[in-house]
Amino acid sequence: MLENHNIWQSWSRQLHKWGMADIVENLLESFSGFDDILRHLIYFIEPFVFGDRRNNTIQALLALCDDECARSSFLEILKDTDA
Repeated sequence: MLENHNIWQSWSRQLHKWGMADIVENLLESFSGFDDILRHLIYFIEPFVFGDRRNNTIQALLALCDDECARSSFLEILKDTDA
């Protein structure tokens, strides 16, 4: 999870810059049931987009889908960036 921390911080800064942090935060907190659909979609398109190489951004995104602890960590980063 530590390897994803820098990526999540970057995402958080961008989301705040674009004014979308609250929307993403609400989606992650409210629609956790959709993480299976998102994960399957990512696994499906990954070979077509990235081929054999696995992108760190994709791994960080999948961590949010696969691990409740990772999702909580990202939400903390998202909230802390706002402060």
